[in-house]
Parts: sequence; C-alpha cells; structure tokens
Amino acid sequence: MSLAAKIRQWSPDARRFDLPLESFTLGPLMIALDRLEFGGASPEEVIVELARRDYGLAGGRKPVHPALAEWTIGALRNYLAARSDADTPAVVPVPFTWVVRKELEASDSRSVDLYEWTSWGRRYRSADGRIREMWLMSFDEPKPKSAAELAAAAHVAAHGDPVEGLRRGTSWLAQPRPADRVHPQEVRLAAFGAGSARAEPLGRWSRAATPELFGTDVLRVAVDIIDGRRRVPGGSCADCKVIDRCPSAPSHDLLPNVRMAVRGRRSISATDLRNYAACPARYHLYREVGLPRSARPESPPIVLGRAVDSWLNDRHRLARARCEPDDVQPLEFPGIPTDMAEAATRMVRQHTGLCPVTADPEARPRVQELVSAYDSRLDVILLATPDLLYRRHGGWMWRETKTAAKPLWRGQSLLRRIPQLAVGVVLLAASAAGEITKHSRVELEHLRVDDRAFEEFDPNMPKVLAEARDVVGEMLAPLLRDTRYEPATGDGCLDCPVRRWCADGTDYVSARGGQDALGEADRVVE
Repeated sequence: MSLAAKIRQWSPDARRFDLPLESFTLGPLMIALDRLEFGGASPEEVIVELARRDYGLAGGRKPVHPALAEWTIGALRNYLAARSDADTPAVVPVPFTWVVRKELEASDSRSVDLYEWTSWGRRYRSADGRIREMWLMSFDEPKPKSAAELAAAAHVAAHGDPVEGLRRGTSWLAQPRPADRVHPQEVRLAAFGAGSARAEPLGRWSRAATPELFGTDVLRVAVDIIDGRRRVPGGSCADCKVIDRCPSAPSHDLLPNVRMAVRGRRSISATDLRNYAACPARYHLYREVGLPRSARPESPPIVLGRAVDSWLNDRHRLARARCEPDDVQPLEFPGIPTDMAEAATRMVRQHTGLCPVTADPEARPRVQELVSAYDSRLDVILLATPDLLYRRHGGWMWRETKTAAKPLWRGQSLLRRIPQLAVGVVLLAASAAGEITKHSRVELEHLRVDDRAFEEFDPNMPKVLAEARDVVGEMLAPLLRDTRYEPATGDGCLDCPVRRWCADGTDYVSARGGQDALGEADRVVE
C-alpha cells in the first residue's frame, strides 16, 4: 500500500526525509559525480571538499556526517577507476532523467491518464546518441539484477526522452542537445558497487527488443505494485505517505513522558536505543545511513546465544508440543566448537522447564514476529521482535529469552538492564501484539548452563508501565534531539562495524594499539 501510494503520488509527505543529516548513502556520491561530470570540478577539488569533515557538502539538501563523507571519498575513487576501465563508447554524461511516457486519451479504471517510467542511475551516451548506457548503483559490491529490473532499465534507456527540471537551481543545467534527444540503436547496462573499483556488465539490448521484454517481464510486476493494497506495518511505515489514515497503523500515545519537537519520522527498536546510547555516530552510520559493515568475528557468548536462539526458534515453529529435555543433543549445533555445543545443549535443556508451547493447534505461537506501533505525536514507529508470542488464559504473552554466563544482576531494574523488556511492556500495553487483557504479561527467560531464571512484568500495572515508559523515553529523547551524531569514543570502537570511516574511532583504536574487543564473558545476548 505504501509503495503504491508513492508511485501514484498520493498525499505527499516528506516527514521521513526531514531527518537532520543526510541518510541516503549514495546521495553525496551522486552530488560529487554531478559536480565532476556537469559542474566542471576536478576530482581533487571534490575530495578536498568532502575531506573537510564539517558536516557540509555543496549542493546537498542536508549536512553530511564526516564519516559518510569519508566513505564517499573512497566510493568516488572507486567509481572513477571503474569508469576508466570501462570498455564503452558511451562517454558523454547525461544530466537529464530518461522518462518513457504513455498518455491516455481518457482516464482508465485507476483514474490515471498518464504513466511515466524511469530508472535511477548514472546515464551516458555516445557522441552521436546512437548508444546509451546506464550504470545501476549500489553501495557495496555490484549487485545482480532480476529480469524485470533489467528489462525496465533497458526499456527506459532505449525509449526514454530527456526530462528537464529535476536539477533546477544548479549552475550547470542546460537545454538538451540534439544528441540527447536521439533514440539509441543500442543500450547497455552495468552494475557498480561503491565498495569496489569495478563494474559488472549486465547486458546489451537493441532498441527494437526492449518493448517485448518490458511487456513480458515488467508490466505484470508493475501492475501488482501499482494496485497494491496489502498493508504490512513495521519499519517501512517510516517512509509511508498514507500512515496517518492507515487502519493497520493507528496512532498511540506510547511515550507521554517525551515532550519535544522532533525532526522526521523514523522507526526505533531497543537495539537502536542501545546503539545510540553507546555511540550516536555508530547508530546513525549503521542504522540510518546503512554503511557497509566490516566483517568481524563474533564473540563466543554471542555465537553461543545465536545457536540456542536458532534451535528454540526452529522447534517452536514446529509447534507440536512442549520442548522436552531429550529433544536436544549436542549434534544439533553444527558449526560451533564441541564445548560450546555442549553448553548450548545444557541451556536448551534448562529451557524445557519453562517452554510454553502446547500441542493445541489454536494456540500456535508466533515466533520472532515483528511488532510495531506508531506514535504520531513523536512521529516514531516503535519496533520489536519478541522471541515468542503465545496465548495464555486468553491474553497475549510476550517472551524474551536471554542467555548468559552469570545470574541476573539485581542491582538494577531489569527493565533498565534489558531495554527490550521495557519496549515489550510499552507495545503490549498499546495492544500492538494483540488485544491486551488482564492476563497479558512480558516474560523474561534467562538461561545459563547450570540454572535458569524467570520473571514476569504486568503491563496493566501503572507502576510497571510508567517505569517502562521512563526507560524507553530516557533513551529515546536525546536521539530525537540530536542533529550531529558525534562519535563517543571508547572500548565500543574496538569492534565497531563502521569504524573504518570514523576518524575519531580509528584514532582511538590506534592509540590502544589496534586491539579488537572479544566481548565480556557475562554479556547478555539477544
């Protein structure tokens, strides 16, 4: 439904894009290439500007985080290297979007009288316009494309006319030249990934061949999208133009204790809140920008926790009956060391005494199902993925299962120590997982090799709900106020997946001798 609303331009709503910093990963790269290809700037001039680390980039809508600027410098160099190695006569950059238009004599059954098709990427043509080429962009490695994607892009390149106005306000906007209006005899597509200095050819098509491919591979898929009415509430609600009247995303006053003006709609999970508390830059670059992550080995506690989590999820999805101690054997944990498989087996056996699954087909559990609720006042979609949702006495039970080496520390409220529990209380109280009843609870199942613990939190109790709202609100409020996402250097830099583009984090690790952290032995694992 959201995608159909965007395509059909219903209820324009730019709140998602009012976030304080640029969150479109490839946006600064596209601006830099525009300045090179159409603005007369040299690569050195653009790189110097990007390297200023002053949250600015000429020509952009928003400030750019210095780490995104650093990533863009590498991506720009990779693109220039890939272009220099490209074997193509299509060397003239095209500043105009290619658009295929179909205008109807009368409105059709959708009340539409004009269809436009376009494709996003970098556009080039030969000097005489007889060959067109489009580079389809991604921010890591070159990505393969489906038949529908290839046919759509090739058809647009072959039959599209240059459309002005999308770059209005720039100093280099000009009228299309005669060669820009020539429909080509051949089109070529290439895939470029900003993480490498290469492009992968995707194919060549004659102009005469693309209409049939477009009709065969694209139209059916496109019609399904244009007519889409299925609603799937979740993180994508942050981009939705019709959320304010969507019955699947009713508004709740989730956090009445948070009162401030915020910029832009966003989705937030407990993991986001923890990442922001650890380092605002890491949250922004990893979650909002989505920079490619550096591959780092997971610590043993995390590996062990994932093994237990995977086994429980698989068994609960079968939903035949309660887990029993004899159901699990060490051989069911392949790919991890023998001692870790034995520890995972013992943890799962601890779970069997707490397993809520029954053989009742009407009580089938919901395993790791996304739950969300929208607070229109804050313009925040609160997200969570509980390990298990199941019914008991007619109420929805929200189960979070954690693994650890040590007993629960009682020196701090569990809602504060494990924010997922607080998020669960807030969402369950808002009936986000299903209608709340007096029997509804958030549960914590804490598994160790030699013992287990179990705690319940009643979202119907004002004191519990107030504390949960305080926990989430206190973590969320500074995030909503932040406009810079400065790095918070510390030991978290040692295993930060986006550290390579963060100057402060890199300097911190260098000062520590370049050591990487392996994680604490008693870490609580999601």
